[in-house]
Amino acid sequence: MKSANLFFKEGSSDKEYHASVEASGKGYVVNFSFGRRGTALQAGTKTQAPVGLDEANKIFDALVTSKLAKGYKANGTSVIPVTPVTTKESSGLVPQLLNPIDEGAVDSYLKNDAYMAQEKYDGKHKLVRKTGQVIEFINRKGQIVSGSTNIEHEFQRIQHDFVLDGEDLGESIAAFDLLELNGEDLRSTGALQRLQRLGSLNSFNVARTETDTEGKTKLYRSLRENNKEGIVFKLKSAPYVPGRPSSGGSMVKFKFWASASCRVLKVNAKRSVEVGLFDEEAEKWVSVGNVTIGGKIEIPKVSDVIEVKYLYAYKGGSLYQPSFISIRDDVLVSNCLISQLKYKSEE
Repeated sequence: MKSANLFFKEGSSDKEYHASVEASGKGYVVNFSFGRRGTALQAGTKTQAPVGLDEANKIFDALVTSKLAKGYKANGTSVIPVTPVTTKESSGLVPQLLNPIDEGAVDSYLKNDAYMAQEKYDGKHKLVRKTGQVIEFINRKGQIVSGSTNIEHEFQRIQHDFVLDGEDLGESIAAFDLLELNGEDLRSTGALQRLQRLGSLNSFNVARTETDTEGKTKLYRSLRENNKEGIVFKLKSAPYVPGRPSSGGSMVKFKFWASASCRVLKVNAKRSVEVGLFDEEAEKWVSVGNVTIGGKIEIPKVSDVIEVKYLYAYKGGSLYQPSFISIRDDVLVSNCLISQLKYKSEE
């Protein structure tokens, strides 16, 4: 009978996942266990009642295929239905990406009731696609990537197929848009209508949203006072359009603090890395300072892309009070441009 031992290691994540087809009464079941490597594993089953061997093998194959696509590697596996992937598989989906606005434009969006406002979260932007019991996490580049096993099993209990857009916060998803539901494509409907469909399911942690001037203003002040990442404004009637517009757009974002995707130029001796950005005018990489990496976080490697939070930048590129946020495996090195920087006002 089929069985698989799978392992995933990336950054501070070190997980294992085991699956097997086992005889049960007059049929077969597909069982699994998972958890951090070296700890007690959680156990579960993909079959609430025994099924035929062919059906059990199909369930097992889909399960293992989805794990391999998310970056797990096979080890000591007696039967593997597919070859482990070495590159991230394209999902065929691309999320909608938002252009930033300056603080001076915020007030006009707060007062314009054609727009609603949502909290902007400090996580990784991901689509989540559920097809039957298969859960796929999709990054900004449209690639199928790994996600929390706890989120996966929580979503498997939802009695709908769906594609949602949200922010991966590690052990939960903050959902802010619904693109498909049980085969129905919702992208052409308005953003507010899609959000209402999302909320009506009572199955997700939906991003805090306000739709009128008073509510949006209170949300904006609350987010700033509590040091949240930022706020997003969406035209209520806007369809969902994959990709990023060349400028403006019906959905925009404002961050309360600045961040930049930087390339690691050098790994220093005392848990810090030197980071740089590409100066398009000078056509060269420019160092923008050193960033400390916390003690429980794996040190990024040279040429990795990391997200760095900072208060402002000085002309010439040096970042003031930079701090490490995360490794960005969903951002290309070619996007690490010095034009990202927000400079200190000279007034």
